Amino acid sequence: MTPEKRKFTRVDMPIIVEFNQARQGAEHFRGLTRNFSCEGFSFEAMDFNYELNETLEVKLKFLRKGTFITVLGDVMWKKATQERYMTGIKLKDMSSEIQKEFLERISEYGNFSVSRFFSQEDLGSLVEEKINEEFLAEPSVTKEYVEIPLTKGTTPGIEKHYLNEGSSCLVSFKLTKEAAPGAQKVTITGDFNDWNKENIVMKKLKNGDFTVTLTLKADREYRFRYLIDGERWENDSNADRYDPNEFGWHDSVVIV
Repeated sequence: MTPEKRKFTRVDMPIIVEFNQARQGAEHFRGLTRNFSCEGFSFEAMDFNYELNETLEVKLKFLRKGTFITVLGDVMWKKATQERYMTGIKLKDMSSEIQKEFLERISEYGNFSVSRFFSQEDLGSLVEEKINEEFLAEPSVTKEYVEIPLTKGTTPGIEKHYLNEGSSCLVSFKLTKEAAPGAQKVTITGDFNDWNKENIVMKKLKNGDFTVTLTLKADREYRFRYLIDGERWENDSNADRYDPNEFGWHDSVVIV
């Protein structure tokens, strides 16, 4: 596609990605982004067996920071080039506020202004060489990353009120409408209910937020996640910690 036919400015910037089919929790594959726009990004990978319009869950890993963000995106195009595959991803289920934060995180990592996404010229290889060197030098297994949820600016989601001389705690969880745009049902699942996906349904408030209050035993740590409409996993932006899980992602942790 020639630059004059592009609807949005592209920014060339390789970032490590790990991707799989959304909501499946299956093995994830690795690739490297080629460029970003305000609506999505493209990446290349050695293996790619997904169809057009299929929804992927993608981790964008910021090597220098040791963090990553997770986004959903639909496969808009794909092509094979010699021994690699190229694909274009359009961001999905993202409010305008979170989309803005997504662009801010990408531009901050690349050390350029977010306004460049809306300029009239593509940025070419402004940051490509530096990050490519980091990608090639990265240890393949040993480095661990911490997930940073895309929910900046929301109100605190976890409140704790201790009972019975501190032996138990009322813990109020909240998932904001910005973190779950268009959601009809959200359940919370974790160590406190043996990871049952159905038996704790959160209440939807008039403002679109979801909330629930649980009584938990104190002096413990509980892993948990939110399940949106039975399909998409989300972490809590106000969790006390994020720990890696067996599926290659991270769980939220609340300490009471």
